[in-house]
Amino acid sequence: MIKERLLRFSGAGASCVSILGSYQLCHSICMALISILAIVGVTVVGMPLFFLTKLATPFWIFAIILFSILLILKIKGMGCITNNSLLFNGGLLITGVPFLQDYYLFLWIIGGMFIICSIISYFLNRSNKC
Repeated sequence: MIKERLLRFSGAGASCVSILGSYQLCHSICMALISILAIVGVTVVGMPLFFLTKLATPFWIFAIILFSILLILKIKGMGCITNNSLLFNGGLLITGVPFLQDYYLFLWIIGGMFIICSIISYFLNRSNKC
């Protein structure tokens, strides 16, 4: 029982922190691709997966559409997602706005506050149930 909770908590923590390492992950994948191509004999200068940065906005817009649908279902009483999950996902969407790079610090603070509030609320509600 304790082992399962520890694994669940560590998995949740890893997924929360993964947003901080998203650039490093993308960079590592690019570097691995460059290394594999170099082994084969193809020389690549730059970042071969740079084209994916152009897809950030459509993916984010699609995420907003899905989030809106889920929010509407939750308001109508047909959704089976917790308020904490909605708050957490909303915070992630705010921190990941791709086209307001001039205000990224402000968006990270606002989104981070949403995320922190959802985590605190989750643990407070969890401790009340036990």
